[in-house]
Amino acid sequence: MNTLTNTEKQNLFQRYHAGESATDLYLQAGVPRSTFYTWLKPRQTVSSGHDCRVSMTEHMKLRNHAERLELIIEVLKTAECTASSSTQDKTINERLYHERINGAEK
Repeated sequence: MNTLTNTEKQNLFQRYHAGESATDLYLQAGVPRSTFYTWLKPRQTVSSGHDCRVSMTEHMKLRNHAERLELIIEVLKTAECTASSSTQDKTINERLYHERINGAEK
């Protein structure tokens, strides 16, 4: 089995995404089929519907970030204090906010 550098792997992925056969690529590179697909999986892309493609890893990061922001917005909507509230009220609401955020991440 060949050990490929990151640059060589990147070249394989570019060729794959350009339409070359996966079989041809992993045979030419001298790596097992399973290894090639293991390398490829985190670099597979999904279409965003706006002529933009992102990797599955980036897609998952963006989705998790959006979910976290949605939770923060929901918490802020239910906050029982305003900018002019006392420091004590803000502290209580901040503690409740952190409890809810941390509880949602578990």
